[in-house]
Amino acid sequence: MDKISALIPKVLSRRGLKDQAGASYAVYLAIDWLHNVSVGLAEYCIVTTLKDGILTIECLNSVAMQELNQKTEELKAHLNAIDGINVRDITITRSRNS
Repeated sequence: MDKISALIPKVLSRRGLKDQAGASYAVYLAIDWLHNVSVGLAEYCIVTTLKDGILTIECLNSVAMQELNQKTEELKAHLNAIDGINVRDITITRSRNS
């Protein structure tokens, strides 16, 4: 009998969901990283998507944007160190919901 850890990637691949699952995992890891680096910063940043290697993060104010902009290389290195995740760039935008 196969282990569940071996079955999940197979099932996701067959259903065409492997890329979406990987992107969701990367978004989750980016959110977790933000909370570990600075809870105050994480309160003002919303990690939205990873599509075509570009991670998009929305910030509620310009101060959070500036602070996060200084940490993008660190975040990218953190995510790319995880097997199966490839982030080419991080885009930071101002949220329209602020």
